[in-house]
Amino acid sequence: MALEAFENGDCDIISLGRPVLADLDYVNKLRTNRYCEVRPCISCQGACMGRIQEFSMINCVVNPQAARERVTRYEPITKAKKVANIMYSIWDAFEVANHI
Repeated sequence: MALEAFENGDCDIISLGRPVLADLDYVNKLRTNRYCEVRPCISCQGACMGRIQEFSMINCVVNPQAARERVTRYEPITKAKKVANIMYSIWDAFEVANHI
């Protein structure tokens, strides 16, 4: 709706608050026609608007990094790592602990 209004000349500027909070690359994705990659705001009103009303730090349900980009910076893994996944059942752990 906003894009159509802009293209029709009905408005000169579009204000985006919550959509950009939900997806920092929102505008770039729209510019490059990557609509299916947009992380949409679900209009829950709880984390962003609710927090503002409580005078606490803003947050976003669909983007936990929102307003915390420096602290929770996502750094993708650039080289393969060796990972061991060891799963014990509760019974196995009991047997090991009690030498059964």
